[in-house]
Amino acid sequence: TVCGQSSSELACGASYGTYATRARARDVAPGTYFVLVTSSVESTVNLSVDFLAPSAKAPNEDCATASPIALNTPTTVSLVDPSKDLPDACGAETGELTYALTLAQAADVRVYASTLRGSGAPVLGLRAPACSGQSDELRCRNGASLPLFARNLQGTYYLTVAGTSLLDASVLVETSAPTAAPADQSCTTAPSAAIDATMPFDLSNHEDAIQDGCLAGGPTASFDVSLAKPSDVLVVGRFPQTDVGALSFDAPGCTPSDRLLCWEASTPVRVSKQNVAAGDYRVVVTDTDGQQGTLTTLVRDAVTATQVTGGDGCPTVVDIPETGGFFYGDTTGFVADFDESCDYGGA
Repeated sequence: TVCGQSSSELACGASYGTYATRARARDVAPGTYFVLVTSSVESTVNLSVDFLAPSAKAPNEDCATASPIALNTPTTVSLVDPSKDLPDACGAETGELTYALTLAQAADVRVYASTLRGSGAPVLGLRAPACSGQSDELRCRNGASLPLFARNLQGTYYLTVAGTSLLDASVLVETSAPTAAPADQSCTTAPSAAIDATMPFDLSNHEDAIQDGCLAGGPTASFDVSLAKPSDVLVVGRFPQTDVGALSFDAPGCTPSDRLLCWEASTPVRVSKQNVAAGDYRVVVTDTDGQQGTLTTLVRDAVTATQVTGGDGCPTVVDIPETGGFFYGDTTGFVADFDESCDYGGA
């Protein structure tokens, strides 16, 4: 069956990644029911069915019904059948439950979440007092490797708890003395990137404060790149081997509409753009685990693109001058001339 297309369907779960699929139904009456399991390919499937004590539907479905959450005390959140009431940037696959976080004085806030039951990851969101709009989500976090982190909050905010699948999670809210954000935490105060050189960065105590839509929810840092004339730009970010990182190249506003380039991958991560107009730009660095790394920003005067029509073999090799260049071509009709390990059969 397909989720939502059967009037007799009580619950449905689907997974397209490494997480197990889970379906939960609340307060099911005695009787005989059927579980249908479908996969995209023929395979062996392990099926586990748990019978739990019946429970009432959670009352804290949206901003208006948010439950208060205590500080420094773990809270168990059970995602059985929550509705999707609020937009989020971190890719929640389930609906969310909502909690009110009240701070009598200014504080830094870290929210930790871990999975107690299930095989998915918790997805957290921190929302402004207005709460319900997309722009009201101030911070978000997918997974348990880092806490959701926000500096210098005071008043009442809203915390949403969802998941990549239905699960039970433990959520812990901790506060500490308020701190000032470093200069690289904002595109307005971004320090200059080292041009034609390599510089270090450290995301270990950073928020996801720069929300340009590239690797949402990861801690961010920004660096200024000023171009006096049209230029070709290449940026290389190096991250720990166990990390996932992202680079974006933005106009100074660093909003999704300002983003010119974005790439997310394991190390190294590269973005490049030819013939960038003179002006002020930002390189934004993001990762999933809040690690240290290096950033190399290479800038040269924009060069005219050279079309390559030959180069199918060593007799027609294309010479690259010592000044470099920008080359493009088409391998349609070319043949596999070589047998080195980097060649693929028939390419």
